[in-house]
Amino acid sequence: MVIDLEGGKEKALELTSLLRKEDINVDMPHLMGKGMKQKMQYASRLGVPYVVILGEDEVKNNVYALKDMYKGEQVIVSYDELLNILK
Repeated sequence: MVIDLEGGKEKALELTSLLRKEDINVDMPHLMGKGMKQKMQYASRLGVPYVVILGEDEVKNNVYALKDMYKGEQVIVSYDELLNILK
């Protein structure tokens, strides 16, 4: 699942499209007006294994915050690293 924060929506839409082209099952919830906590709870309820978080900092630095929902660990990765983990 890809979650966009303020300043990350355009990049999140682009990433979602790129991951789908790589045959990776991905969704970007459209929870208008909902905060990060609600979006993470939604991902957890669905049993999503990984969440990619994109905000201003990630867009500016051309990186992705990847959270492993089972382990609770979050790392910053490049696009290539992201693909390797998700495939």
